[in-house]
Amino acid sequence: MGVPVNGRGIVRALCQGWLAYWEGRVPVARYVPLRVGLGIVFLAQYLTMLPIAHLQFDTRGLAPADVGSSWGHVRYTLFDGLTGGQVDAVIGIGALASVGLAAGVFPRVCGAVAFVLEVLLLHRSNFWQDGSDCLVRCLVFFVCFARLSGTGGTGIWPLRFARLQVAIVYLATAIWKLQGRDWQNGSALYWVLQDPKYQRISIDGLLATTAGQDLVALGAWATVAVELALAVLLMVPRTRKAGLGLGTLLHLGIWATMRIGLFSPLMLVSYLAFVERDATARWGWRVSGD
Repeated sequence: MGVPVNGRGIVRALCQGWLAYWEGRVPVARYVPLRVGLGIVFLAQYLTMLPIAHLQFDTRGLAPADVGSSWGHVRYTLFDGLTGGQVDAVIGIGALASVGLAAGVFPRVCGAVAFVLEVLLLHRSNFWQDGSDCLVRCLVFFVCFARLSGTGGTGIWPLRFARLQVAIVYLATAIWKLQGRDWQNGSALYWVLQDPKYQRISIDGLLATTAGQDLVALGAWATVAVELALAVLLMVPRTRKAGLGLGTLLHLGIWATMRIGLFSPLMLVSYLAFVERDATARWGWRVSGD
C-alpha cells in the first residue's frame, strides 16, 4: 500500500514557506548599494530633463495645459500651469531629492519626493519618458518601504518585489520581441545599428556584408534567448551568478554599440537587488542566496 498523502499538511507547509519568503528580515546594509545606485540614476534622469524641461513642461512649450485630456485614462498632476522658473524649481527639487536618496539623508523621504515629482511630471507630459524611467520609478517605490539607513534589520519583501520587477522586465520584453516580425527574422538589430540616432559607433561597413548581416541576426536571436533565460536565472538562487554574469555581458554590449539613454546603466544598477554587502564580516560583494 502507498504512503497516505496529508494534503492539509502540504498546504500548510506551502503557506508557511510562502509567508516566510515575504516576511523575512535582512540587514539594512543589504539595501544600501541599491539605494545609492537608484539615487544616482534618478539624479541622472532629472539632469537629462533640464535641456528639454521648458519645451516639455512649460505651458508655452509643446504640451498645452490640457494635453493629457486625450490620454483616455485617469490623469492627475499639479503641474499643468508651470511656467519659466517654476519648471526649473521642480526639476531642481527632484534632483536634490535624488541626491538625498543616494547619500542616505532621509532616504525614504527623499526617494518618495523624487518619485512623486517624476510621476506628476509624467502626467503633465509623457512625451519624454522611456522604459528606463518607468523601471527606476518602480524600483524606488519598492525600496522606499524598507528602512534605508542606520543599523539593524528591515523587511526583505521590498527587495523581493524589486527582483521580481526586474525578472518581469526581461520576460515581458522577450515576449514582446517574439511577436515582432523583425525579431523573428533576425533583422531588428540590423535596422537599429544602422540608424544614426542609436549608433554609438558606426559599423556600416560590417552591416553591408553578408557575414555581418548574419552575425547581427544571430545577435538578435541571442538577445531574445538571453532575456528569456534571465527571467528565470535571476530568480533562482543556484543560477543567480550565471544570470548576473550573462546579463552584465548583455548590457555592456548594448551600451557599447547603442545610444539608448540610461537603460543599460539602470539595468546594471538593478542587479544590486540580487547581491548583498556584508560589512560586518568582510568588505566585498557576494551574490545573495535568498
